[in-house]
Amino acid sequence: MLVTGGAAAQEQFVTVCGRDDAPGGLNLATALGQPGSIMIRCPAGEDHIAVTATHVVPSSRTIRSEQPVTLSGPGNGPMFTTTWSLYLTGLTLTNKAAAAGTIVAGDHATVTLDNVMVEDSPSAFLVRTLRAKNSRFRRNGDAQAEATGSAVVNAETVEMADCEFIGNGDHPIAGGAWPTPDRVALSRQITIDRSTFAGNRASLLFTDARVKIRASRFVENGTRPEAARDAFGATGGALTIVRSDVEITDSDFVDNGSFGLGGAILALGSRVTLTKSTFEHNTARIGGAIAAFGRPPRENIWSADEWIDLPRLVISRVTFDGNTADQAGGALAFAGQVMADGVLLRNNVAGRVGGAMAALEAASLPEPWQNVFQVLADTTNPIPNDQMTLTRSIIVDNHAADDGGALALGGVDSAVGNTILARNTAAGAAISGSRLRLVNSVVANNAATGLAAPTGAALALGNVAIFSNTGGNCVPGATPTAIGPNLQSPDNACGAAAQVADPGLDSGYAPGFFSAARGAGDWRLCITDPVVGGVDLYSHTRAGRDGRCAIGAIERDLTEVFAAGMGLGKPHTLPRWLWWCLALFLLIVFLFGLLRRCKRAKRRLFSQRA
Repeated sequence: MLVTGGAAAQEQFVTVCGRDDAPGGLNLATALGQPGSIMIRCPAGEDHIAVTATHVVPSSRTIRSEQPVTLSGPGNGPMFTTTWSLYLTGLTLTNKAAAAGTIVAGDHATVTLDNVMVEDSPSAFLVRTLRAKNSRFRRNGDAQAEATGSAVVNAETVEMADCEFIGNGDHPIAGGAWPTPDRVALSRQITIDRSTFAGNRASLLFTDARVKIRASRFVENGTRPEAARDAFGATGGALTIVRSDVEITDSDFVDNGSFGLGGAILALGSRVTLTKSTFEHNTARIGGAIAAFGRPPRENIWSADEWIDLPRLVISRVTFDGNTADQAGGALAFAGQVMADGVLLRNNVAGRVGGAMAALEAASLPEPWQNVFQVLADTTNPIPNDQMTLTRSIIVDNHAADDGGALALGGVDSAVGNTILARNTAAGAAISGSRLRLVNSVVANNAATGLAAPTGAALALGNVAIFSNTGGNCVPGATPTAIGPNLQSPDNACGAAAQVADPGLDSGYAPGFFSAARGAGDWRLCITDPVVGGVDLYSHTRAGRDGRCAIGAIERDLTEVFAAGMGLGKPHTLPRWLWWCLALFLLIVFLFGLLRRCKRAKRRLFSQRA
């Protein structure tokens, strides 16, 4: 019930369908002019009402149906306009006008959708607030148009749960209410839970917004480079984020594409936090999965006040698998600040540099796109400085045609710890950069030179094992500085920064029984260095009671080696006390056997004397 004028308004029952002005009973047009919620009960065999003109809804209303009913709009304007709340449930809504196919328009309107289908309607909702659950948005906008500036949902506040956006030609969600001189920075609020976005031609477009995306899926959105010929896109494949603060967790991005930057996500001047998510088989010209240009815009055109937080990209427990960039950054291309922890980057490919990751300053674009990076630089402030921190990560089986099979870092101030970089391929090096601090990590078995840096570069190694790289462990001329003990094998291409010795790591790059890496690290680095922090790749404690730790990314004590050799499971799958019991048992067996041998030898000696 809705209350009007202090009295409870009666629910209106629409009993005639076909048209909103149909004769023979209460029609939709008449019901809209009266107070109270509206229940549509079409006669048997009827399931459609043609809305012949735009209806102004003068108060907060509910329109619902007991059976599936389609409302089709007038085609020359919105279906409804209002400044009030409108609740729609159990309906299919469509307004097929080429440019005016809005379902609800109103600068101050609040629309709630529950179990609603929205089809074939460009710019379906232009409202202040839109809330939707268990609803579907299909084929809205023109998927064949050359470009789109429209959105299916354009609202200041958006709340989505258990919804689908499938095959839309417009941006599924974009913009917000119209700019005002007194807008507060990041006043837009967008929340998306357990929703699916698939086959949409344009990305979700977030500008000056706070966004939370949880447990959602983005599949085959955007336009892949091979379909765009020589054009260069201005948006990401699934999400385009501009001057916004975005948190994404437990979500999947698969087979999205951009013919510009960011196959799944393009972030410009934004703070983006990604956790427990996956990126698979996305593609772009730059940044196969993500392109992040983390510098604030020079001019604020969105709000009256400045947003003081600096842009940055934070990634935690995220997998990048099989992403591709035509030019640079098979999984990720970036400028600004990037902090990554617990990341798996594998099977990513770059046509030129940075099979897994590339700093934009290490990349370049050929004609006719060579000015793209300059335009981005000219419209942003060069702060914060480019920085990259990578911890507890695995970077394997990535490929770059030219350089940086794993990482192409240019002059970015970079720190890498507790990380395995293995089996990556490139014509140049697996890792290239001029300002790199590499601690408690492994660089091994790359079909490339291990490390490349120009003469005079600030390349520091501590507790690092670098070995078996087919192009040599370090490029000639690179002279790393040792900030802790290091091991290299089979040669001394990295110079005096590392001792020549086989580290003795197993196939998982953990120390074996007779490993030269076991207990050979500088425990102060293991405990105090910020990219190590007293734990290893798998978050197990670094230093033992003897104050020693291992060179490389993984700690592994002798009880774990015994267990692995005897097939008793992976390291740390059983309690530590049980490992010590096992070790004590083996020691007792050894001593008992030794005692028996001694007794036998003594008996033989006595028998010989006798």
